[in-house]
Amino acid sequence: MEKLLSDLPAGQALLTQVRDFYGPSFKVEAIDTPGGASYFHIDTGGAGSQALRTAKIQLNLQSKRQRAAAIHELLHLCLPARGYAFIDRITPEAKHCARKEWITDVQSKIQNVVAHDCFLEEFLEAGLPLSEFVSPRLDFPKYEETAKSWRGIKLTPENEWYAQGWWAFEYFNNYISSEHGDLQARQLAENAEKYAIRVLPNFADTAALIRDWVARKKHCSVGTYEEAMRELLQLIFFPTVGFCLLEAAEGRPPNVLRLYAAQQPVLTAEP
Repeated sequence: MEKLLSDLPAGQALLTQVRDFYGPSFKVEAIDTPGGASYFHIDTGGAGSQALRTAKIQLNLQSKRQRAAAIHELLHLCLPARGYAFIDRITPEAKHCARKEWITDVQSKIQNVVAHDCFLEEFLEAGLPLSEFVSPRLDFPKYEETAKSWRGIKLTPENEWYAQGWWAFEYFNNYISSEHGDLQARQLAENAEKYAIRVLPNFADTAALIRDWVARKKHCSVGTYEEAMRELLQLIFFPTVGFCLLEAAEGRPPNVLRLYAAQQPVLTAEP
C-alpha cells in the first residue's frame, strides 16, 4: 500500500494514522474478485473481548481505482480512530426473528453509506475525483416488482415493521448515495419512493423525514454521531442496537469500550 500511495501525501498520512492507532491488529490483504470492489473489516472479537482482534483492508487487484479504493478504505478505518462509535450488538424482538439476515445486512450497509457522507470531503481534498469514490453499481433493484409482491398481503404488527423498514432503507440508501458519485442513485431513490407509496400510503412522510435527517448532517460530527444514528435507525424501524468505541493502546490493538450493559448479544454486528 505504501507504493500505491507514494505520490499522494494525504494517503500516506492516513496510512500512518491507521497504523499508529490499530497497531498489530491492522492488516492489508490483496483480493482478486469480479466487480473490483475493495472492503474493510473490523473484528471486535465478540462480546467478551476487551481488545480489538483485527482491522483489515482487502484491496481488489481487479479494480481500476486501486489508489482511490485504498484511500476510501483507510478513511473507513480512520473514523473509529477519531472517536466515531459503531454498532457492536443488535437485540431483535420476537417479530424480527424471521428477518435476521436482512437486519444483519442492513446494519452493515447503513453504517457504510453513512460513513461515506462523513468522509467524502476529505477524500476529495486528497485530490481524488468524485467519480472514483465508490465502485460502479452492479445491482439494480426492481422496485415495481417488489411493490407488486406486497399486493394482497395484510399489514400486521409482525410484518409492517419490515415493510416500513425495507422501503425506508432502500430510499435512504439511494438518496444519500446520490451525492457520493453513484450516477443511478437519484433515479433509484425516486423509484423507491414512488413504489413504496403503493405499499405504504403514508411513505412520503417517511421520505421527507429521511431527507431532513441527511440535510442536518448530525452524523458528520463525532459528538452527535451516535445520537444521529439512533434517530436514523428509528426511521427504518430497526431493532435496538448497542454501540462501542475503540480506545488507543500504544503498541497493542485498541481496547473495545462497549456502550451498553454487559450481557450476551442476540446478534453480533460487524461494520
